[in-house]
Amino acid sequence: MLGAVTSLVTVVVAIYFYHKVEGQGKARRLSALLVFWPCIVALKTAKLVVLYEKGLGAKHVTVQTTWAGVVVYTAIFILELSIFAQKNYFTSHVPEKELDQQDMDQITYRYTFASMLSKCTFYWLVPLLKLGSRRPLELEDLGYLPEKHMNENQYARFNKVFSKEKAKAEQKGRQVSLWCCYLKTYWKTAMTGGLIKVIGDVVGLVGPLSISLILEFVEEKTAKDGVLDEPVDPYPTAGEILSNGYIISVVILVATFMQSTCSNNFNHMAIMESVHVRSALQVA
Repeated sequence: MLGAVTSLVTVVVAIYFYHKVEGQGKARRLSALLVFWPCIVALKTAKLVVLYEKGLGAKHVTVQTTWAGVVVYTAIFILELSIFAQKNYFTSHVPEKELDQQDMDQITYRYTFASMLSKCTFYWLVPLLKLGSRRPLELEDLGYLPEKHMNENQYARFNKVFSKEKAKAEQKGRQVSLWCCYLKTYWKTAMTGGLIKVIGDVVGLVGPLSISLILEFVEEKTAKDGVLDEPVDPYPTAGEILSNGYIISVVILVATFMQSTCSNNFNHMAIMESVHVRSALQVA
């Protein structure tokens, strides 16, 4: 129990550390986690050895979650290593560019500068919501757009692809395809948004599919009313976990939050990229 609580606390602290470092724009501070993640992987691997020595197998939830932890933490460590190598943080001593606080104070739409956690939860929008709760918002409260979202930048982004496609089309004696230009310019956002939408829709099925499990749990609980419960296995299987109505209720609650988060982020990405397309075409 103590190990599980300690693991949960350390992961939460690491996520908060990521959040603060991303907000400050000083990625080199994440180098401390290059030691943290391998240590976590080593501890999880040692736990797997102990579990297998006890005779547990792949059907047990403890083994499954431990393996999942090893895979996830290893992936995070590899991703962090690749980012540090790509940004040349290991050998480069060039000071990182700090965010100008004066410029940040004039920008309300801070999605570009927010951390991943803040982007997922839209926490970056809280200051504007607090201001709106105290008094009616004025146009000046919206501030300036980040440079990334300016019309000139969006036009340059689209025109770079359009010029290449136009040259290819002229060589082949045909008209340039705007749809092809849209796809090549915005394919990353389209794929990311589509993946988020699919995940949200799949997670949304958890609630309806879990109703039968909850009903079975209630019926079984009613039938066993007054009968002594059997001893609980300290290492339950996945089937035994999913037969517990209380756990299913928590799973449904988490799935609801995930569905809402995915849906909101998909809508935000779709709307913003649509605005980018419109801005690029208007400037052109």
